Amino acid sequence: MKRGFTLIELMVVVVIIGILAAIAIPNFVKVIEKAKIASVKSNMHSVQVTVEGISVDSAGAYPVAEATVEGELPQNLKNPYTPTETYADVFELSTGATGGAEPGAMGHVMYAVNASQTAYWITGSGRDAVLDLTLTPGQ
Repeated sequence: MKRGFTLIELMVVVVIIGILAAIAIPNFVKVIEKAKIASVKSNMHSVQVTVEGISVDSAGAYPVAEATVEGELPQNLKNPYTPTETYADVFELSTGATGGAEPGAMGHVMYAVNASQTAYWITGSGRDAVLDLTLTPGQ
């Protein structure tokens, strides 16, 4: 008597594995996107802490030069969407902005400061659009 699995049994197993994969893969993709957005928000917070620190050192005036902020940013700042970018490529400065700065590329963090250097806005971008989080002084 021969022992083994029939073709029907093998097909049933393959169908079950396919159904499980069809359920699991979209959920896994959503989790990856949420992790990337969390990384952009963390980068935004790093920029905010850096800007606030520079402000404390300069008598309450927020920095207007990109090089000033970039020089103080942590070296481990990475773009979750394009990990080969250096930390300086993730950060962008908008001059003369009045708020609501919009970064162009995925994963980038935009910093904008008003002309009187008394207020700033930090926004980040996800895969599809600007994140629903804007950091301002006092947050």
